[in-house]
Amino acid sequence: MKIAVIDEGVIPVFKDELNIVEDLMVNNEYSVVNRPEDIQSITDHGYNVCKIINIYTQEVEIISIRIFSTLEMKTSIEALIAAFQYCLDKRVPIIHLSGGTVNLFDDYLLRDVIKKIISNNQIIVAAHSNNKGLSFPALYPGVFSARAYELFNSYDDVKNRWGYSFTPTSKHKININENLSYVTQIANSYAAPFLTANIYNYIRTCGDKNIKRILSNIGIDNNVFLCELPYFLDKVTIINLGSEVILEEILSFEVRNIYDDMVFTLDSGDYIFIPHNNKENNIKKLRKFLNLLPVNHNRIRIFYVGVVDSSIESIMTSYPFEFWLLPSDDVYPICVSTTDLNDCGTIYFKGKKEVVYFIITQLRDNFLEDGFNCFAISDYLEAALYDIYYFENLTNSIRRQQLEYALEPDVELIYTKTEKYIETENSMLIECIKEGDIVRLIIRSKKIKEEVYIWEKEDINKLFQKIINIE
Repeated sequence: MKIAVIDEGVIPVFKDELNIVEDLMVNNEYSVVNRPEDIQSITDHGYNVCKIINIYTQEVEIISIRIFSTLEMKTSIEALIAAFQYCLDKRVPIIHLSGGTVNLFDDYLLRDVIKKIISNNQIIVAAHSNNKGLSFPALYPGVFSARAYELFNSYDDVKNRWGYSFTPTSKHKININENLSYVTQIANSYAAPFLTANIYNYIRTCGDKNIKRILSNIGIDNNVFLCELPYFLDKVTIINLGSEVILEEILSFEVRNIYDDMVFTLDSGDYIFIPHNNKENNIKKLRKFLNLLPVNHNRIRIFYVGVVDSSIESIMTSYPFEFWLLPSDDVYPICVSTTDLNDCGTIYFKGKKEVVYFIITQLRDNFLEDGFNCFAISDYLEAALYDIYYFENLTNSIRRQQLEYALEPDVELIYTKTEKYIETENSMLIECIKEGDIVRLIIRSKKIKEEVYIWEKEDINKLFQKIINIE
């Protein structure tokens, strides 16, 4: 069985020792090609990663894909996407990346290919950032992620249910020859290949790629996880007991059907469950919904858009499905920075939900496509459906501080249910008003007050240009 290692590559003399069956690289045209032997590795990072995998496995075949070419281990998001796309096209069973990005605009471009790989029943293992403790794609639901035990064991008291998250050791003895050996430095990069090796060993021994059983074998027995956003879902059926208005045109996943009660057609794919407003009715309907699903299906994922208490969670744990919940007061097992964001522009939004969600998502995408680290946030639960980060308490959220520290946004788009949270002194307020087929926007800041009219999506770009050109 093959493992693709997306890294810096290795010195050719070690290829046989490391069982490298394909030695590839991403070239300047973002094509994956054979790596010429005159293109040498600069560091031992790729060697160490491949060596660790070899130490803990047998008969592994490694596809080495070189994307890093600097001492700082930097590359472009285009090169990373090209490497993942190659692995998707070749259906490589396990894909390893001891790296990642903390840029939201990279996340915007990367998530599509990652989603396709996971939906294709391939496995991705990725390391989180050493400094920040968070990065993409390690942060994505469905990706097996690693933080070094030696760096993050002090956060063991934090209940970590953020997806398939592990803290293996990063200290491994590397033997170059009889006279030369060393122990790898403490880094998430060297914790991740140990996790990869464990996953490989289970699949090779058991011939089983069932995610639930893989997780159980390597230390996770629960089926209830936390995630920020539902973009990883595929071919979704929405059970909308809360009668929320669903704006399908701005969802980041395909919707098969939307039902407002328990009369629905079973389908392959994922589910979103929007709970009933009455708790007692919701519990009854949740049980009924779960009882209708096939328990022998390989993998059913359910994204629950509501507040989860112990009674709801106890129901979830009694079924064999995979549940993904929005966090409330949950935090990441990383440090909390109290440093204020530097030079972060803030835009608040006001208006009816369905109008604001359309404007904020389109404007966010314009910022991201232009290379801004744009962070869209809200204290409305259903905002998460549109890839807007949800925080129960916008002003006092520790998790928000953690994400802002890790992702370093330079623009924040904020939609809050509580107007007292809106700070207009050094920010902008956009009021969204639907008038027939037109959306009228009233833009206010210390420097301007004007109106913009939106007829179609293309008009959002005019709004974007107006905002970034305000001095």
